Amino acid sequence: MKKIAIIICSVLLFISCEEKDVRLYPSIINKAKVIVNQQGAFDKSAQISTSEISNSISDVELDASGVIEDITTENVSLKVKRLSGNKAESVKLDLSIEVNESGDKYILDDFVFTIPENEAEYNISKSLKSEGVRELTKQLFNVVVNKNTDTDIEFSFEGTPTPENSNINVEIEIKLQNGLVFKQTIDAI
Repeated sequence: MKKIAIIICSVLLFISCEEKDVRLYPSIINKAKVIVNQQGAFDKSAQISTSEISNSISDVELDASGVIEDITTENVSLKVKRLSGNKAESVKLDLSIEVNESGDKYILDDFVFTIPENEAEYNISKSLKSEGVRELTKQLFNVVVNKNTDTDIEFSFEGTPTPENSNINVEIEIKLQNGLVFKQTIDAI
């Protein structure tokens, strides 16, 4: 009887050994920044290169046998740092992502922030424009999943300081937190 039980258990164990797909959801962070040092309204651009995105993925140390299936935008924030000589009190900012074929798509439109004494980070999730976030996610998907390394992600920062025509000297950084959907096949019992 004992031999039969061992044989049955061995057969069940052998039959139930199979490969299973497991999905992991790590996050990556990428940043782009501009320094604005001028009087009055400004128009600056910054980019996140495909190599920076690849490096942020490499930092997560994913198994080489797996594959990234998707990418999501989890959070977008702005970090603002006051630099010496700044006279502006606040800024009304338009932030857009550049799209080659159909013009820019706004991520922020008329977002007003106070320039801090030193530096501050603003969670801008409630102020985001859906068309810009969709375009951002689409471009990230193209880089991360489709492996298109030909195009960097370009941002345009346009703003007006208050008081009008005041000297503005700040560093503005956009910080993206993105979630990866990573599929890995493992042996399961």
